[in-house]
Amino acid sequence: MAEEVKDPGRALPRILVGGTVVILASLVIFVSSANVNFLGLPRVAYGLAQNGLAPRQFGKLDDRSTPRNGLTFIATSLRRRFIERLRPFALHPRP
Repeated sequence: MAEEVKDPGRALPRILVGGTVVILASLVIFVSSANVNFLGLPRVAYGLAQNGLAPRQFGKLDDRSTPRNGLTFIATSLRRRFIERLRPFALHPRP
């Protein structure tokens, strides 16, 4: 089934480069996905508020047509979740 590598001096750098490419691609995908979610969720809240399915405050746009209330809410929620996820790694966790 598995063979011994005939020339590890040539094969190992190729494997490492391939692994690095995969890691970089996954980071780009992660950042892109996070960006889409961060920018898209306030618009979803805006649409829901326009149809009466979310609080009316989310249905307001600022002077640049940005759903500022939804953006603030989503940013605050994501920040809180991120901090909560980091808490187990703190040097002195809260009781």
